[in-house]
Amino acid sequence: MHPHPELVYKRTDKAMTCQFREQLIAVAVRLDDGWWELQSMEQDEPTLHATWQDAVLELRPWARQYAWSQTTLH
Repeated sequence: MHPHPELVYKRTDKAMTCQFREQLIAVAVRLDDGWWELQSMEQDEPTLHATWQDAVLELRPWARQYAWSQTTLH
């Protein structure tokens, strides 16, 4: 699925966010032990990842599907 133009990822040293139309839909936070904890709107429980890139790889398909499902074609 192609990226949605209104889907925005931002990253700092300690966090990564994913926004759609300025609404936060997911966040990954770097824990003290170096792991990244990902929580998105679709998840009941956060998931752990060794790197922020691993978190994005898990998040990206769902985020794209969510964004496109919110877009109505007229």
